[in-house]
Amino acid sequence: MTRVAPVNSARPNLRLSNIGLNVAGLAGAVLIWEFASRTNLLPSDYVPPPSFVAIEISHEILTQRWWLSTGRTLSNWLAAIVIGSAIAIPLGLVLGSSEYLYRAFRVPLEFLRAVPPVALIPVVVLVAGATPTAGIFLAVYGCIWPILVQTVYGVRAVDPMLRQVAVAYGIGRSGSLRHVIIPATTPYILTGLSISSALSLIAIIGSEIIVGIAGVGSEINVARFSGSTVTAYAYTIWTGVLGLVIALLVNSLKAYLLRWQPLKEAQL
Repeated sequence: MTRVAPVNSARPNLRLSNIGLNVAGLAGAVLIWEFASRTNLLPSDYVPPPSFVAIEISHEILTQRWWLSTGRTLSNWLAAIVIGSAIAIPLGLVLGSSEYLYRAFRVPLEFLRAVPPVALIPVVVLVAGATPTAGIFLAVYGCIWPILVQTVYGVRAVDPMLRQVAVAYGIGRSGSLRHVIIPATTPYILTGLSISSALSLIAIIGSEIIVGIAGVGSEINVARFSGSTVTAYAYTIWTGVLGLVIALLVNSLKAYLLRWQPLKEAQL
């Protein structure tokens, strides 16, 4: 007699419970911020209440400037992710597939990886000026390393038995790459992409603030210099919203592409 596995009804309840806890934690943090600002535990001139910031966001979000700056930031972020992935994934596949290349380039790559993108700002601005190209270059430099390292680790972690089976079935090097190595490495690549998406956004917004490249970061600077603290906080909160949306989109893409893997509950 065939046994039917019971449906796990606890999973939806657990997911709803996690959402409820996240919402409660966010609401609690906002209430603490509101109380601290209104009672001057935090100086309200420098830390306005979140209710003021929310009103400012509701006004600014209707302006063309808000969405133009958001579009510039996101387009630069997307360009950096695409360029960084196009460089890091093929390079990682090559380095991970060759023990000699991996050993030869390990030290130079580790050295370059340790150099923060901020340290390159003077040189990049000198060459490219205060242009989107400078911000994209800095973001590419910052986001390329997690994808590259994860790709290399993924290739080196491929089960040798899978490689032997491919050879036994007469699958050539290109076929082995397409049908064995890349599928086995995809979870590692997507993990690197998840990390790099956040690093790239940080680099883009940081370059906008420091260099003055047009985008959300430059709007924070404009508000700060004009003495509009509430507006500066509104754009700062918006950067967090953008980061959260990007993280959710990348995680959704990862879940879709890895839907063949056993389902695991994701927790913040």
